[in-house]
Amino acid sequence: MLKKIVKISSLIALLAILLAVYALASEKMSSLKYSSLNVNIVDGSPRFIDEEGLRKILLDSIPNLTEQYVDSINLNDLERYMESVTAIKNAEVYKTVMGENLMFGASLRIDVMQREPIVRIIGNSSNYYMDDEGICIDANRSYSAKVLLISGNTTEDMVRNKLMPMIKYINGNKFWSSQIKHIEVDSDGSMRMVPLLGNQIIEFGDSSRYKEKFRNLKALYEQGFNKLGWNKYKIIDLRYKGQIVCVKN
Repeated sequence: MLKKIVKISSLIALLAILLAVYALASEKMSSLKYSSLNVNIVDGSPRFIDEEGLRKILLDSIPNLTEQYVDSINLNDLERYMESVTAIKNAEVYKTVMGENLMFGASLRIDVMQREPIVRIIGNSSNYYMDDEGICIDANRSYSAKVLLISGNTTEDMVRNKLMPMIKYINGNKFWSSQIKHIEVDSDGSMRMVPLLGNQIIEFGDSSRYKEKFRNLKALYEQGFNKLGWNKYKIIDLRYKGQIVCVKN
């Protein structure tokens, strides 16, 4: 019986010690402040904004980070704030707490994936990229993506709602993605393309029937130019349904 009482007393004493340690640790944690900020752009991500730029955006939301208590910052709100920046597709924010002998330190880490552009648009007063969701990303000197270029008279709505299906078609086709690098748009919406292969100018018209036009152009390349040569014509006109008009050099 005595042994049983001693055993129970020991367990109660151990529990009391654990509760005391937990209370002390909780008190330490409640008064813990961040000591560092780590910014990471994940592998494979574009870099419209570099680490220093991301750090500035983050600190604009939480100035004086090293004076902020760990429990005072809502990580979900911080992620939503970062993802409100158009160049950022996804942000994951973590807090890391390390300690030894009840001495704790905390750091804040953010992993960022930026948006993948599929086209660049340059106009009289515009210079931006657009991703496959139709989100615009301001161009800057520190980052240049090798994507299809569209210049001339366009609007964001035109690119997003009229040209995007054709852009995705070009990018998704191995032949056309390597052949068509630049599209010029006139004020009436007509397009002009300069392919990499040959010296022709392609009068494409608007984006209607784009699959048919590319199919006819591919047939001309394979059945005509392979026999007649690639420098026989200077203009290929695809604007008319059911026919291709070529202008000789």
